[in-house]
Amino acid sequence: EIPEFKLHRRMKVSMKEIKKGTFEVVVTGLDVHEDAPYSFIKGICASVQDVGKGIEMEKEPFLFHLKEQAGSVAKLRLYFQGHYDEPYLDMEVPLKDGQIEVYNLKYKPGAAEWEVEKH
Repeated sequence: EIPEFKLHRRMKVSMKEIKKGTFEVVVTGLDVHEDAPYSFIKGICASVQDVGKGIEMEKEPFLFHLKEQAGSVAKLRLYFQGHYDEPYLDMEVPLKDGQIEVYNLKYKPGAAEWEVEKH
């Protein structure tokens, strides 16, 4: 039996509180096998409330300043290049000063769905 094809991606989300209640959030695409930067994200919308009404960026570096208190979450909507007709992906990332999170993203074209694992 032939296994189902999955598109593998990795990304890093770095956070730091730059002043009381304001977080700098940086999202970086990573190579699947190394920690080298890899561009696969076409755009991102970030917010601490409604992900569809946040700050939009369509160019790297994806750096956002979000005003919220520690312990809250950043809501991210990632848009991809679309070579495999990938839909956008909504994620929530806890805002913690000095936190760096790496995520493994797997897309199943046959099912048109994403799997997200924190590394």
